[in-house]
Amino acid sequence: MVTSGESQARTLPDVWLHDNVSAPSEFEWPHPLAHYVHQLGPTERATVRITPPDPLEVPLGLKRISDGLFRIALLGYRGVLPWASAHHVARVLQAGIYSMHPVAMRNAKRGWEALASLALYEYLTVDIAATPSERYPLHFRQMPLRVRIAELALRS
Repeated sequence: MVTSGESQARTLPDVWLHDNVSAPSEFEWPHPLAHYVHQLGPTERATVRITPPDPLEVPLGLKRISDGLFRIALLGYRGVLPWASAHHVARVLQAGIYSMHPVAMRNAKRGWEALASLALYEYLTVDIAATPSERYPLHFRQMPLRVRIAELALRS
């Protein structure tokens, strides 16, 4: 038999609070440095290489991070990622996480920020061929996207 005190503790909203089902993510979304991805040059954007995670290894419960990682993992699992441009991946993230409005999909700005956020939080391996340095003007440097974004952030 249930007493009145026990029935009050087992109401549905109390269960949600005590089990912490919708715990807030500890990550700020998008990453504070993610907007620097818009300063990448056309060559840098064209040479982005994404290494997708295994779909079964995507961490769950991180809201937008989990959603973005799962979308990229599925692109890799279906064999789309090797031929897809980074802009195509940014459009997929834009449509899945944010808005599919035609004006928003044209540049996929928030999709690029989502891709940069996943790289900056080190959940995704994204490499680029960065612009040449002054010392070696004919050689593009292979580097992680998060390192290039940090360089751009230090310049501004």
